[in-house]
Order: sequence, then structure tokens, then C-alpha cells
Amino acid sequence: LDELLALTPGVQPELLLVGQEIVLPAAPVVETAVPVVTGQEVMVMVEGLGTYNAVPAGMWVLGEVHNAGQQPVELVQVSVTLHRPGGSEMASQTLWVSPVTLVAGGRAPFGVLFPEEYAAGAQVETTVVGGRPVYELGNRYLDLAVVEAEVTIGRNPIAVAGRLENNGELPAGQISIITTFYDDRGDVAGYHELLVEDVITPGESAPFEFIALPPGGRVDGYDFAIQAFVAN
Repeated sequence: LDELLALTPGVQPELLLVGQEIVLPAAPVVETAVPVVTGQEVMVMVEGLGTYNAVPAGMWVLGEVHNAGQQPVELVQVSVTLHRPGGSEMASQTLWVSPVTLVAGGRAPFGVLFPEEYAAGAQVETTVVGGRPVYELGNRYLDLAVVEAEVTIGRNPIAVAGRLENNGELPAGQISIITTFYDDRGDVAGYHELLVEDVITPGESAPFEFIALPPGGRVDGYDFAIQAFVAN
């Protein structure tokens, strides 16, 4: 208990509830910002890396992939590795990011929860290990936008609502809205993926809403990414 109180000044044990999670200070981070280049026009890198210890669940590692090139990319994978203070590897996971297709300048969040036994003193290393350029969009549909968004940032849980608008010329289906939440440093504090069952025809819009509880605690910013395909 004394160690927990030292790590979380301001927490009053007598006010805690049974089962309540406590967010501890982040573990040390080794962020590999070296981009993966696939061809001359593709550059993908990890940014906004954050770690959050959630007792008793374990440790969250959150971040996002940024397509800093001029070419859309797809099927991006990120390797997240935990190292002991001496440098030896404790655990590693490889993740797909969402949305699957990243336009130029686009971002896609990722996250992994490691068991509690790996959290103490771990150093985190992230590396982009996969991805390829997109030269033909095929049935991917990019002409959707979030409008009239209302997000209750600054407190948890976060209520998110808005409308998804089709600004293109084709019907859109198989839609996902990926919302990334950021803390006051600009690091990823959490994300939420919402599946939209509606088919949205050109010029029309559809409402959406959800509640999110980012593991990073307080949220000071957010961003939307949309994945969709041409509906039959």
C-alpha cells in the first residue's frame, strides 16, 4: 500500500471502492520513430505512445501510426515489445491497426493490454513491421465525414455523438468510425471503434453515439477516422 500511495499522491485509500481501478504513472518508453519505407512514396511511423498501469488489469500500451507520406497505405502492423531494465525481452505482441487503409496524412490507433506481472519497471519498444502502398482504391470509400460532433472531453466516461455524412456519389456501407482520444501531451489515451450498420446514400447522413472509457484517464483532445466500402 505504501508503494501505491507513493506513486499516486492525492489518492485517499478510505475513499476507494472495491474493484475501482487506479491509474499509475506510465512505464518508461522507448519509442522507435524510425519510419518503415515501402517504395519511394510511403512513410509510416509510430507517434503518441503512452503507457498506463491499470490495477489490477495490467499495463496498457497505446499509440498511433501516422502515414507521413503522399501515398495511401494498408495492412499496417505494429510490434509492441516489453523489455526488462537490463534489456532482455519479457513479452511481445504484433497488432493490426484500424482503419485498414490510411490515406496520406492519416492516423490509426493501436493498443495492447499486457498482464500485470509485466508492468513493473518495463521499458516499451514499438516498431512498424508491416504495411504496403495502395495504388488503386477499389471498393474502398473515402467520401464520408463526421459532422455536428459533440464530445464531453475533460471527464470519464466520455460521451460521443454526431452524424456521419456521405459527401460522395456512391452509397457507403461496412462503416467503422474510429475515435482516438489524446491527453494533454498529445499522447494517445485511448480509442474506440464503432460499427455503423446503416448504408448511407449520397447526400444523406446517419446519427451515431457511444460512451467511451479511455484507460489513459483525462482526455484533452480527439480525432475521427472512418473506414467504409462501396455498398452493393
